[in-house]
Amino acid sequence: MREKSLARRSRATIIRLTSYVSFATGDINDEVVKIALTVTGYIFLIAFAVGLLQLMLAWLGDVHVDFPTGAKHPGFGYLRTTYWSLSYLILVPLAYVSAAYGWRTLVRRSSKALAPGYQIALGAVIGLVFGILFVGGQVWRSLAIPPNACQWNSLRSECMHNAASTVQQWARIALFGLAYTNHFLSFAAYSGFLITIVLVSATAPLTGTEKAGFKSIVHVAKIGVAAYLLYLALLRSAKVEIALLTEGKSAQCTDFSNFMAKCASPYFEVLLDGLVTNVVIGLFLLLALLFCLRRTLAAGPEDSDSAEPLVWLASWQRAFAVLGRPFRIVFALAVIGIAVPPAGGANLLIVTILLTGVAIVKSEMKSREAADS
Repeated sequence: MREKSLARRSRATIIRLTSYVSFATGDINDEVVKIALTVTGYIFLIAFAVGLLQLMLAWLGDVHVDFPTGAKHPGFGYLRTTYWSLSYLILVPLAYVSAAYGWRTLVRRSSKALAPGYQIALGAVIGLVFGILFVGGQVWRSLAIPPNACQWNSLRSECMHNAASTVQQWARIALFGLAYTNHFLSFAAYSGFLITIVLVSATAPLTGTEKAGFKSIVHVAKIGVAAYLLYLALLRSAKVEIALLTEGKSAQCTDFSNFMAKCASPYFEVLLDGLVTNVVIGLFLLLALLFCLRRTLAAGPEDSDSAEPLVWLASWQRAFAVLGRPFRIVFALAVIGIAVPPAGGANLLIVTILLTGVAIVKSEMKSREAADS
């Protein structure tokens, strides 16, 4: 009886979580809710548990907060790097759910015209190659290149915890291994899935049931795109804060009344570091999603592939409109977070709440105006 009760509670929790996800992306429909009734819902819980385990290992290694090192500045802890601590509790599990549902659906339809097996295999291989190059490069930089600022994931001798015990040192190494394994799996799985649906949308004849099935896959892919866009915003915010702390400017930057006089110059100097890379990644995610959506909206190949500039532009505009207002709000917040990120997770949260409130009020005003008219 106890096991059945636990199973019922787990299923109810998964349904609520996926319902929140579907609301956040503007897709409250049966296809998305079905995620809750499959193994993908449990994948979210497993990924969330791994995120909690990473947080526990950071605490055991005494690198959850800033820690003393042999370098000029202290090491920056796991909690300060919100693109690790927060993302791997919420955003990365959502990317896992999106990728798991997408791969499962593509493989089940691999015998049909929608998703030929060779395209699925090619997308998987490309995802693995991207994961090895992207995450492998990060691991190599953490181990081989002297960092500008020591973080919990910098395992060079000058960045080791001065007062750490043997157990704490091993806990930090375990955190490093688990975090980057998680990073590789999530990135390879989702990037491979996204590339696969781009390949399918570019070559497969999407008509009838194939188009309807592919549309459901694309809408679930939207969850992962939203998650990674917010991840980039968290990454930019944390990197800017760490750069300012390294230069001793963070206290001035958190005082908004003195921002322009004392902090504007160093803020905009560190702002440019990594900006182009993150903008390119964000644009790739969005354009890949829009490319796939265009094929689901086109009446035929001549519609989506038209050489007429106005027709071509209109198809992209329709695809962006189909993303839904909630997703567009998430996209706008991510653009602000990537382009001009508030320094640190706390400031990012404050700005996000304010901008979200403005967006909700504006939406309510439009709804009332429409109702009055």
